[in-house]
Formats: sequence, structure tokens, C-alpha cells
Amino acid sequence: CVLFVFAYRYIAGFSWLDSIWIVVVSISSVGYGERSQEGSIVKVLNILTITIGLSTVAYLGGSIVHAIFDGAIRGTLGRARMRREIKSLRNHVILCGYGRVGELLAADLLRQKWEFVVIESDHARCVEIAERGFRYLEGDATEDETLQEAGIEHAKVLVTALPDDAQNVFITLSSRNLNPTLS
Repeated sequence: CVLFVFAYRYIAGFSWLDSIWIVVVSISSVGYGERSQEGSIVKVLNILTITIGLSTVAYLGGSIVHAIFDGAIRGTLGRARMRREIKSLRNHVILCGYGRVGELLAADLLRQKWEFVVIESDHARCVEIAERGFRYLEGDATEDETLQEAGIEHAKVLVTALPDDAQNVFITLSSRNLNPTLS
């Protein structure tokens, strides 16, 4: 765009204000009326400004939209894939909470090659879990639906590592109700 401002200024002989005005009006597609009385050089500059300017705007707009939707789609597909993986797990460990203790437990489970799912309610911690490549669910482990989504019916072990003892007891009792064979 700046190149065209200079072209209108030095090739076509327009003032700085007129040069900027023509470029902005051309790229914005507002139009500025019929200018057939202008010379050939101005007409060619107008054609180039409109064509290249609109192409640039379309490309940048498309890139921005692509970046937004690509991330959203990738995130949605990733979550769907993870949910399918979790649904297919059998004899796995469900780890409730990814605080200091939960993080250590997850590392130990990984070392021992156990399949596991982390349930965490803190979004920032879920980002950490995802970066580590662990399966996880962002949700409240005290809710039966969350435990069921983590595959409690097919789990072998449940570990609660929440800072609140009452919640740990509640999760343990709820889990036993949903899967009496749970360790």
C-alpha cells in the first residue's frame, strides 16, 4: 500500500493527501466515481492498487479466520479423540486432582506404564496436563457424570489427591457406588 502511495505521488504527480486518499478508497472498495479523464498511468495504478490491495486484504482476512477456526477445530477434535480414548480404556487408573501430589502420582503412573486419566477442575492445570500428553477431563470429580466420563465402570484403581479430605471421602464413596470392584 505504501508503495502505491509513493507511485501516485511521484509517478502520477498527486499530492500526498490525494495519493493516500486514492489508495484507501481503492482498497476499501468505496469507490470515488468515474475518473476516465485521468491518464493511462493513473488508470494502471488504480487497477494495480485495487487488485493487489483487495488481494492482500482478502489474504490477511483469510489467514486470521483460518488461525481462529483451525485452533478451535483442532481443540474440538482433540477433545473428541481424547474422550474416545478414555471411553475405550479398561483396568485403568483414575487420578482425581493434579496438584503437587497428583503431579507426582501421574509421573509415577507413567513410569510404571499404567493407563490413567486425570480429572482436574482448574483450567490452568488442565493446560499443563495436556502439555505433558496425559489423558484428562476438565471437570469436578465429585460429580458422578465426570467419574462416568472417566470410565469409572471399567477402572481398576481410583486415587484422590484433592486438598480437601471431605471431597476425597465423597469421591471414594461415590466411586465405590459406581464400581464396587474398584481398588
